Amino acid sequence: MSASNTRIERELDLQRVIETLLPEFADACRREGATELVMSQHAFAVDYQDEEFALLGRAVKYAGFSGKNLTIHCGRDQDPEAAGKAVIFTRLSPRQA
Repeated sequence: MSASNTRIERELDLQRVIETLLPEFADACRREGATELVMSQHAFAVDYQDEEFALLGRAVKYAGFSGKNLTIHCGRDQDPEAAGKAVIFTRLSPRQA
């Protein structure tokens, strides 16, 4: 298997994971007219789970592949009205879902 085939397979795997586990995030990344995604640091790994940190990394990579700028707000939640044309992504932690 060539290196380019391996990369393509990894990108397709990333796409499958995000579309399966984070369908709302995938939809936000496909939304036309939006160039920015904004999320709170609390959208992932509320209880410091390793798999959630890995999923956050995948989400960041997916946003980049989708041509979106991703801003992660740390600290207190930001006012959505101040975000302009941003798509605000919120997610319940697996424990809350």
